[in-house]
Amino acid sequence: MSPISRRDFLKKIAAGGALVSAASLFESSSAAGQPGGEAYLSQPLEGQKPDLVVAERGEPAALVQAAIDALGGIEKFVKKGDYVVLKPNVAWARTPQQACNTNPEIVAAVAKLCRRAGAGRVEVWDHTCDEFSLCFDLSGIKAAAEAAGAKVFSGHLEGAYREVTLPGAKSLKKAKILKSVLDCNVLINIPVIKVHAATGYTASLKNFIGANFNMSGVHSTPLGLHQGIADIGTLLKPSLIVSDAIKVLTSNGPKGPGRLLDVGQVIAGVDPVAMDAYGAGLLGRKPKEIPFILLAHDLGLGEMDLNKIKVKSVRA
Repeated sequence: MSPISRRDFLKKIAAGGALVSAASLFESSSAAGQPGGEAYLSQPLEGQKPDLVVAERGEPAALVQAAIDALGGIEKFVKKGDYVVLKPNVAWARTPQQACNTNPEIVAAVAKLCRRAGAGRVEVWDHTCDEFSLCFDLSGIKAAAEAAGAKVFSGHLEGAYREVTLPGAKSLKKAKILKSVLDCNVLINIPVIKVHAATGYTASLKNFIGANFNMSGVHSTPLGLHQGIADIGTLLKPSLIVSDAIKVLTSNGPKGPGRLLDVGQVIAGVDPVAMDAYGAGLLGRKPKEIPFILLAHDLGLGEMDLNKIKVKSVRA
């Protein structure tokens, strides 16, 4: 599938360094569920720190560097000797060109930055949906992460998990969560933004289903899948989120292959609700149309009001 022209999506993106309201990015977005449309930026808002940073116009590794630098640099999140776990989306036996998993160059770039900051251990974990060795190999994530100095692990064995209670959860009261995710000093969530048949959309909040052993159990909680996703967020609170929006799958998600939107962005922040609210707009969706975003907001996990989210736009 060839990507939709990025020019059709972001005709009026502002020059790097502008600080804007996220709501202004989507004022002219297309109808819900229809990707594309124009994005317009408001005037810069001086003297305010961004809630998230959008980096564009560069190669994936350069976009990661630019986005994290604009948040204060990797040293703000990773200290010397830290045990760092990276949680990308490696769910499917798909190639990087199909944009069903996190772009391997983004995973590698984050791993390199963590190593450069002096991290003692950098590990990459995911519980895949397809056969794990195919997922890690075809996605390119295993090779890229290992070349960047990280160790790569699959969460397909139950012994890798520890049962815990989820504080503040409304439906998913207990879960078996990856021990490494629970024990690390720094947890970095690296999701890919795309459509999803079960939830309409997936990004940072939903990506943590892959840190849970009984993934089907999240889907069948008493209050449903969306509440289960929000409930996981009461326990797993990443130090940093780096979202992949290089190419966004807009049909036949989550596994694809499907139609791709050539967005060319890497988004970085610390608020999972704000990050997902922004990402929903890339697919022409309003945050309130995605139940798990609304439920996570109601649990106090972050801000979903785009009028209150400040976005810094930078170029790589």
